[in-house]
Amino acid sequence: MQLKSSKTVLVAPLDWGLGHATRCIPVIAVLLEQNYTVILAANGAQRHILREAFPQLLAIDIPDYAVQYGTTKFKTIVKLLQQSSKIRKAIKREQQWLQSIVALYGIDLVISDNRYGLYHQHIKTVFITHQLLPKSFFRGIGEKIVQRKLYRFIQKFSQCWIPDEAGPINLAGALSHPGKMPPTPTTYIGPLTRLKKIPAEERYYCCFLLSGPEPQRTILEKKILQQMVLVPKACILIRGLPGEKKILQTGISSLQVHNHLSAQELNEVIAQSRYIISRSGYTTVMDLLLLQKKCLFIPTPAQTEQEYLAAYLQEREFCLGFSQKDFELISALNQAEKFSFKIFPNEEGKQLKQAIQKLIF
Repeated sequence: MQLKSSKTVLVAPLDWGLGHATRCIPVIAVLLEQNYTVILAANGAQRHILREAFPQLLAIDIPDYAVQYGTTKFKTIVKLLQQSSKIRKAIKREQQWLQSIVALYGIDLVISDNRYGLYHQHIKTVFITHQLLPKSFFRGIGEKIVQRKLYRFIQKFSQCWIPDEAGPINLAGALSHPGKMPPTPTTYIGPLTRLKKIPAEERYYCCFLLSGPEPQRTILEKKILQQMVLVPKACILIRGLPGEKKILQTGISSLQVHNHLSAQELNEVIAQSRYIISRSGYTTVMDLLLLQKKCLFIPTPAQTEQEYLAAYLQEREFCLGFSQKDFELISALNQAEKFSFKIFPNEEGKQLKQAIQKLIF
């Protein structure tokens, strides 16, 4: 028997790339199945993605983190350190924002994907993260310090949901399986993806999926376009720019270009592609490895989490990883032709539905 609820839930993904929004889609879908009233809290591209999937839902504005990156790895590290105060202020703003929003919309439950300020004393709040041991520029003791600060925020939430498998075969390694867990009750809800594995004939030799903050998205795009002239086979580039109207003219006859694709269209393109080249953001990792695709990951420079994931998954032979600085397309594809990609087991679990059903109150 399926449990039902008429409670109102606020779902709010972090505005740090598109992945936090897209991995909320399966969560929202199950909430709607369970008869929750769902309100979306997102701006810009994140709102575009969520409204595309759920046009019938109310979407409200939420304070932005608006994190900026540099043009090089070193400049990005410096810029992120300079923005630490800005991030703390954003967390404080969203905490103040939540206090008024809960009363205004009669919210009974908040599900926050990596928004640290969305906890509340009088209603249930869930924090979604795969990073319980965030990778730091300073390694070792630096990671422990960051973890302690993170756990101070997580313990203010009612529950912590981890989108990964609990066992030894998992996608995030030490990120989601730290030696010390947070004091808040935690639940492994299984990897999340809005996409489905579908049969399809190969149409594209390579699919490039771009995403993430600027200017690094554009830097990688330019590098790929410069090298694509050497690849005569049919390829496709998805720029990761929802809402962008201007069409990019490349002059490369073998390359098809799209600013953005709907989830269904993207699902079909991925199924039709032999190789996928993309960032190693965790949501992208979940999407592609659950679809059991052959992936070449290029971490965003200075994103220590992405660098760790690419190395961790390559060590387990689930993918190939390359630095952006040294990436050479032809060499990478030659390596891919010789590499024995292991297939990540995609067993459709019930962890997410069970976690949501336990929230009935």
